[in-house]
Order: sequence, then C-alpha cells, then structure tokens
Amino acid sequence: MLIAKFNDHYVNASNARQGEKYYCPECGEKLILRKGKTKIAHFAHYSKSKCLFGEGETYEHLLGKQQIFEWARAQGWNAELEVYIAELNQRADIIITIKEKQFVIEFQCSPL
Repeated sequence: MLIAKFNDHYVNASNARQGEKYYCPECGEKLILRKGKTKIAHFAHYSKSKCLFGEGETYEHLLGKQQIFEWARAQGWNAELEVYIAELNQRADIIITIKEKQFVIEFQCSPL
C-alpha cells in the first residue's frame, strides 16, 4: 500500500517519516512504514490484520503504480493513488482526472 492516513490527511509512503503513526485509509488499523534503500517505500498491515485491502503487493506492482502516478503528475494531470470507490467496494490503483473526466487505472503485472 502506497497511501496511508496521517492526522486526517493522506500521505504517500515515499514522503512518510519513520517514527510517525500511520493508519489504513480503508480499515483504520495502524500500519507499518517500510522504507529502505533497496525497496520502494510502502505501508503494510501487521500480520494479524483483518483488513480486506491488506493483501501483500509485489515490489513490481508497487513500483509500477508509483511510476504511473508520477508520470501522470508530470503530464500536469490530477492523479490519486489507491482511491477507495465505495459504490464498487474496491480500491483503484490510480485515478487520473483530465479536463474534468476521471480515468481509473489498474496496474496488472502478473501472468493471467
């Protein structure tokens, strides 16, 4: 997971600081910030989490989402990571808004 709540705001793991308390935007559980030199920064649930959105994501999936998000921002578009869509009971990888139109991007990086 790349996004967490911090003081009622959303924060990207790449901008998060160690020692702060971050929470899952979906279930409200406390998260672990994993930020090192070799892997992409991300948040993880503790092992006994009951969160439906707490499934593990591969390094490639996290990296791909972050790269698409950064690319969209570089185009001047409004981009949001891991947005929960209540009507679908699902979390979109990325939502991009271009001229008042929204596009949902799901990044697939495993064999189907």
